[in-house]
Amino acid sequence: AAGTWFCEAALWSHWIHVGTAEATAQCKLIVVKAELMTDILKMPMRNVIRSMTQQYGQKFYSKIIEPRAPDAAMPSDLAVPYTAFEELFASMDSPVQMLLGQLGIKRLKDRIWVRLNGAKVVERLQKQVEEGDIVAMPDMHNEFLRVAVVTSVRLIKPSGHIFTQIGE
Repeated sequence: AAGTWFCEAALWSHWIHVGTAEATAQCKLIVVKAELMTDILKMPMRNVIRSMTQQYGQKFYSKIIEPRAPDAAMPSDLAVPYTAFEELFASMDSPVQMLLGQLGIKRLKDRIWVRLNGAKVVERLQKQVEEGDIVAMPDMHNEFLRVAVVTSVRLIKPSGHIFTQIGE
């Protein structure tokens, strides 16, 4: 599908491809050389990029090896369940979330409609990011997302009645 990745799991794990892929529409092919990527991330002044890359890779890898229910989708060249950028980003450390949030807000400020009409909205978003209330980030389509991480628990008795619920 448009805007999707193919074989991303090969970046973060020892991955064996099975079968043959054939494009049905024009696409872009990116080849990442592991040694070159490693060398770049070792360069001075790349600590933040290295930290973000390591966390993203570790989170992605954990989803590859995570136990699944028998009827759940298995990782494949086409998709690894629960590895949408937004899902992985929400589980990263706060400093990484804050840095990417600040970058997202900077990009948002550069948009014309924000400069003309939305400066106060962006100021409120920036304050919420700085206070850790929300995670603000650019998505894979260069749009801006405001994410509030919420934890909820619901325990249901075998009878179907709710035993306890925290959050909605």
